[in-house]
Amino acid sequence: MKFTRLELVKTLEEARIGVRNSLTIPIITGRVINQGYDETTLKGLDSLYQQAELKFMEKDKSYQDKIIAGKEFRGMFKKAYKYYMKYIKLLRKALWEDEIAMESLGIFGERERTKTGWMVQAKEFYNNAINNPALMEKISRFAITKEKLENGLKLITDVEASDDFQTFKNGESEVATFYRNKVFTQLYRRMLEFKQACINEFEEDPQLLEMIGIPALTEGYKRKTTDPTTENGTNSHSSEGTV
Repeated sequence: MKFTRLELVKTLEEARIGVRNSLTIPIITGRVINQGYDETTLKGLDSLYQQAELKFMEKDKSYQDKIIAGKEFRGMFKKAYKYYMKYIKLLRKALWEDEIAMESLGIFGERERTKTGWMVQAKEFYNNAINNPALMEKISRFAITKEKLENGLKLITDVEASDDFQTFKNGESEVATFYRNKVFTQLYRRMLEFKQACINEFEEDPQLLEMIGIPALTEGYKRKTTDPTTENGTNSHSSEGTV
């Protein structure tokens, strides 16, 4: 079951106010027991609320981590790409008459367009140059040193590590979403039952519903609460803007 952020926050608020006030306001506590909500049952529902709140915060944290990891990757990729292309452009001009050297360095043709393809291509360039003394001798005339190439190679390996980390964070965020939605589905359905039980109990005293966060003093409050996930046997719960 998917939720919009507004629905998540609303469910938490309803559970916090409704359940905890039912536990602490004697006039409410003494009445909801008639509907099967004794202290043990209410505390169980409060425990479910706490689990949902924890999963809500864990999901928010994992989403923030995902965004940060993505920004760090893009920054590192941009830096490594700029450093690499500086040498590709220079050597294409400097070695344009030396096809063997250009072929050895892999600087003919377009650069790979995929992320992984580009990283492999860049590593090949650096490794081929670093490990070929004859090539190093030729390109050293253009102020390209082994140290500079090793720095460029490290930038690529750092980008790979950053990409691995952002992929992990993306997956972690998806896992957090799954478990958050799982516990919220339980809480949402339990709160539907709880609210309907309270409406039934306080049908003759609707003002008491206000104490547990149910807006009863408005027209139509007696309308029965339904679970949209079971209506007509389909999931009709809105997924627009889900998070």
